[in-house]
Amino acid sequence: MRLSRERSGVRWSVMVCVWLCIAATLTLYTVAIGEHLSIVGELGRRGAAAVATPVSDPYLAPDVDGRVWIRHAQSLLEDGGLRVRRTSIDNAPAGRSVHWNSGWTWTLAAAGWLQHKATGEPIPTALARATLWLSPALLLLAIVVVSAFVARKAGAAAGAAIAVAMVGHNYFFKGFNPTYADHHGIVAALVLGMFASALFTGAGWWTERDDGSGLLPSSPDTARRAAIISGMCGAAGMWISAASVIPAIAIMGIAGAVAATAPRASLASRGAQFDARVWRLWGRTGAAASVCFYLLEYFPFDLALRLEVNHPFYALAWLGAGELIATLTARTPRTRASALLPAALLIPAPLTILLLGADALAPLDPFLATLHARYITEFESALPSLSNFGVENLPLVAGLAVLAVRRGNAPPVVWWLVLATLGCTALGWWQNRWLDVASGPQICLALVLVVFLSAKLSGARRWAATAAVFGGMFLPTTIGGVVTAWSDVRNRQVGALPATLMLYRDVAAVVRASQQSDEIVLLTTPHASPHVAYFGRFRTVGSFYWENAAGLRAEAEILSARDENDAARLIREHGVTHIAVWSHDDFFSAYRTLLHPGNGALDTAATFGRTLLDGAVPQWLMAIPYRVPRDLAVLDTRVRLFKVAFGQSVFESRFHAARAKLALGDGEAAERDADAMIARDSTAHLGWLLKSEVLFTKRQLRAATNAAIAAIIRAPAADRVRIAASISSGFISSGNALAAQGRYGEAVALTEQAIEVSLSAGDSAGARQANRLRSHHGRPP
Repeated sequence: MRLSRERSGVRWSVMVCVWLCIAATLTLYTVAIGEHLSIVGELGRRGAAAVATPVSDPYLAPDVDGRVWIRHAQSLLEDGGLRVRRTSIDNAPAGRSVHWNSGWTWTLAAAGWLQHKATGEPIPTALARATLWLSPALLLLAIVVVSAFVARKAGAAAGAAIAVAMVGHNYFFKGFNPTYADHHGIVAALVLGMFASALFTGAGWWTERDDGSGLLPSSPDTARRAAIISGMCGAAGMWISAASVIPAIAIMGIAGAVAATAPRASLASRGAQFDARVWRLWGRTGAAASVCFYLLEYFPFDLALRLEVNHPFYALAWLGAGELIATLTARTPRTRASALLPAALLIPAPLTILLLGADALAPLDPFLATLHARYITEFESALPSLSNFGVENLPLVAGLAVLAVRRGNAPPVVWWLVLATLGCTALGWWQNRWLDVASGPQICLALVLVVFLSAKLSGARRWAATAAVFGGMFLPTTIGGVVTAWSDVRNRQVGALPATLMLYRDVAAVVRASQQSDEIVLLTTPHASPHVAYFGRFRTVGSFYWENAAGLRAEAEILSARDENDAARLIREHGVTHIAVWSHDDFFSAYRTLLHPGNGALDTAATFGRTLLDGAVPQWLMAIPYRVPRDLAVLDTRVRLFKVAFGQSVFESRFHAARAKLALGDGEAAERDADAMIARDSTAHLGWLLKSEVLFTKRQLRAATNAAIAAIIRAPAADRVRIAASISSGFISSGNALAAQGRYGEAVALTEQAIEVSLSAGDSAGARQANRLRSHHGRPP
């Protein structure tokens, strides 16, 4: 296949210019994202210069998986292992197995280590910050490798076209967005490599002379070498994500078998010959390489029968598919008999799944199947309509039109790639998790159509046609992305998703502050848990991963329990220390549906999670005062935080619940609770302490001080200084804030109250500190 012909020096000069332009564009975009993240990171700080969480850097991509990948890479760096086969980050307390590929974990760990060595930042911070540059750098590397290969085979015009498409195709580029820490970009690049190299196999056809299409290789050796590269790319893709790549491999083979049935007489008359060994070599290479990747990942200790990931049974199927295609397309007299063995190799994988069900393929479990079908975004349909029909679908439309017009005269490569693109795109329309996989064949189909339809044009006109097609399809997206990124920086624009992530960070800080010493196990919804746990380095219970079906089921049973005693029992079993519930992420009805499929009449109002969100708190939960930061109030969400405290008294439970009301701004309800506690037992200090806090928010300073002194007098002797220090600190903090606003008289009054409270508990050190601040506020500059 050849799109342009130029001297070697000219070709690589053109390609270097293209690569430099793309590198500059990616740099400009990444810098904009970095600036934007600085703006996002200012949200939810509550006036503090820094956030008190192990990881505080914001990130742009809202993907859950990226946070988990980073934690796996962190474990790799901190524990010194080579693979992450188990994790304790969820399904507390037991943890769970991990079957994610080690390749991406190694890549993230290497980037974090480089960042750590270059800057001296702690490993968690270095890993988070490395994601800003890692994905764009990998994209640039992929662009150079793939476009250089295509340029060497098909000319600079083809290489430049592929490079522009890789940076401008929406679904391809999103996998390489700065801070995007998931493996989908690598998968898309490997699928593109598999199809781009297969272009030069001619779908098994080759010719020594020009056949008029410009699409066929000039020798069988050229086709076979391309088949080897294609098989290796596919095998690497299977290692990274078998679920994503296996359908693409299958579609590629089926489409190739159909394309091989193109009218042979017509092709032979133009000097074309068919070499069935191309497909045989493709299957053998892919099968052998995928077994090697399997051994790299699992040998010698973890050779389990898990078909959710790369496995030798899939290698057997690939081997059989290649042999079967070669056998059927060779059209020898012994075709039927010789096809039996290759066909038999296709059987082990589906037969194992049929016999073992969810024990071999976990998503077949009804619980997980319902979860995937209803509640995970990447399993949703993306069927296009006239309103959202993207330019990435235009090559398929054009390819189908070419087949309709040219029919049997269309080259086999066009038939093969149109059918493969149709299959992969249809998968993406069915479930959008395959849209990035479809980007590879879509880009290749656009290139093949330009080569085929411009075959009779002069060199300059072919360059112009290529520039018009690829520039028109992909440059607007590239330019628009950069312009939008800098516009967001200029206007300090922050969307709902980044703001929600900063809310999760703030919650992590509050939860972490409530329990500094012991390990924290957070129970919350599966959408939120990886994000909050990422910032706070917590353990959680539920998550969406098929390896954690047990943890997700346990979390569902807790949050959808109708009896608080059942919830308490499960919380003890799983070592839960904290609970967070959110009004914007109500997963309670989903959990009821997952546990009781087919029963749509179940009432979720009485579930444990719903009652917590609505304010009904059992005695064994300590409500943590929490109010969404003012700069995140636009999210319009309610958040309830709790600490598990099975030993606390009824009075303590009421005290903490009332403080949570006060934090939410419901001072009247908190004051009623304080008065009721005092009326029930005026000798207990908690009612007076709550009364002091309520009066302080009402700025009734004299009354607040009197209530605080009453609380200190009634408190256990061992606790008096601690309570006084806490109250005094509140007065001083407010005084400092008023002094910063120039309201020195009010600041002095607050420090005077702090002195009085400190002296009532015998805290002379606290009194001296408050007195120094009073003197300072009394002498304003």
